[in-house]
Amino acid sequence: YYLVIVAGRYGSIDEATGLSYTENEYRYAIDAGKPTIAFIHGNPGSLEANKTEPTDQGKQSLEAFRELVRQKTCKHWTTTHELGSAVPRSKHRLTEEELASHRLDPRRPSRRSRLGP
Repeated sequence: YYLVIVAGRYGSIDEATGLSYTENEYRYAIDAGKPTIAFIHGNPGSLEANKTEPTDQGKQSLEAFRELVRQKTCKHWTTTHELGSAVPRSKHRLTEEELASHRLDPRRPSRRSRLGP
């Protein structure tokens, strides 16, 4: 699984690609066919200034990334409480969807059970 939380910062830039490390990871997960879910802040204008992108370029890159992420499964949140309750519910739903689509064999022991507690 790949889970990404997008709020007010684009992140550190990988000089080789010109993209943030987070965006590179997200794109890799999509290309690899990993189940992904994104949690996007629903009102980034309400974030404190020190928790947002300070440059115009950073703001443009963040908005482009938000648009990319919206093309797949995503949830919006505005409080940490909403985020904290949405993450486990969404992870559970992804697991159920995988089982339903037979991408996981329910007869096989889970990776966790093979690795121990």
